[in-house]
Amino acid sequence: AIVDTLLAQSRAAVEVVVDPARFRPVDIPEVVCDATRFRAATGWQPTVSLDQTLRDILDDWRERVRSEAGDEVTR
Repeated sequence: AIVDTLLAQSRAAVEVVVDPARFRPVDIPEVVCDATRFRAATGWQPTVSLDQTLRDILDDWRERVRSEAGDEVTR
């Protein structure tokens, strides 16, 4: 799952807690995508892996937090 990949790359201890009260009866607990047919039909291939994309997003947010923390110090 995406959250597991992000947690594996995290430098912080994070606990994921699922609140059953927030789920509706029509919610699907897990959605899994398989792009095999799409790739076969179009010849498309990703140029950046999902893992790399998640690393890039996490690094971007780390930098944003660092920048924001630096702004707080200089105010």
